[in-house]
Amino acid sequence: MNLNFEFFISSVTLGQVLFCCFLFGMRLANRPTYFPLLLFFAANLVLVSGPILLSLSPQYYIWYIAAIFPAWLTLAPTLWLYVKGLTAAHPWAMTYKDVLHLGPVLFGIILAVAILFLPTETQSAIFFDDQDVDSGLPLLVVMGMFFSMIFWIGQSSFYVYRITKRLIEYRKILKDLFASNEKREMIWLSWLLIVICISWALSATNLILTLSAGQTLFSATSGALLMLILLWTMGYCGLRQKPGFDGRYLRDEPDNELRVKEAAEANGGNKTKPESAPTAGQKYQRSVLGKAQSERIVEKLTIAMSEQHLYLDSDLTLHKLARRLMVSPNYLSQTINETLESNFFDFINEWRIRHALPDVLTGEQPIIAIATDCGFNARSSFYKMFKKVTGMTPTQFRNQPQQFHKDVR
Repeated sequence: MNLNFEFFISSVTLGQVLFCCFLFGMRLANRPTYFPLLLFFAANLVLVSGPILLSLSPQYYIWYIAAIFPAWLTLAPTLWLYVKGLTAAHPWAMTYKDVLHLGPVLFGIILAVAILFLPTETQSAIFFDDQDVDSGLPLLVVMGMFFSMIFWIGQSSFYVYRITKRLIEYRKILKDLFASNEKREMIWLSWLLIVICISWALSATNLILTLSAGQTLFSATSGALLMLILLWTMGYCGLRQKPGFDGRYLRDEPDNELRVKEAAEANGGNKTKPESAPTAGQKYQRSVLGKAQSERIVEKLTIAMSEQHLYLDSDLTLHKLARRLMVSPNYLSQTINETLESNFFDFINEWRIRHALPDVLTGEQPIIAIATDCGFNARSSFYKMFKKVTGMTPTQFRNQPQQFHKDVR
């Protein structure tokens, strides 16, 4: 029963992966960010095929065992390249430097070929009969498998760190450019990364126990079900997710962190900016914006917010506001960051919350209507910003004494 259910789950997953690969391939011409995601799913195509191959053609199961190693070494770098493409400050395309991330896969391919060239009796002794080998090619193969598993753990940890750091930097930059980030923050990717890390850790532990002691950490059925959920989520969200700066690439943002790092990678790693997030002084150290000019921009901002209510535009961006004020986007960003000691996202959304306070106080409109009227695209974003500005929820704010409302407003 378990074997049949595992076969069914693996078959569904395999069909899903093939369908996603087809869709990614169809969209490659218009969106190169799908290429690393296509490679990621192709590697998973190998990993999910094991139970099916074991049931239908057990004589070829050794091919699956051999292919596991290059497939595993493909997962982390392709996921990194996908995240890098989604968060790139300019339209992304895979470069020679990016291809180098896939270098370890070559070792996995060589190891797979070595496994397939072993005599059938030796293959059975290593993978099915749990017999020891002590010399020649079989010993090299066993050592290579052990090394690849240890390397894969380090490789995965390295790329998880890079992806996490990249997403943190990316979301920080979003707040300097956009007032509404609901579709750009890619929160799903952070949660999925956590699940992927857990599943990779369990899979690696399970494989090590299987090869070394003939034991398993969890059933194959549980692993197949986890893989189905993981890949379905990845495929569904990946097909819907556009690059974060799509439609608003940073053509005139020379001090942008992501752009500086990408340029450094293209130049062989010679960075022109600090590795960590720069302070306001570092970020604008080459700016010629003077105090008087900054004060004029503050005046324009005050008029635009208090009289023209430009913050009510739900699609307001730094560049859009800069065009309305007829100032440089860089100067506007510097003024908000340094003079007003804020970022564009917090600055605009604080004005929105102040605008919403009277309506929240009267309670005549539902919260979603109030949020929409003052420029928010989501109820959750309104609640989060409202609590950040006032220190309480809308209901708690409404229940405060009247004098408190006057002081806040």
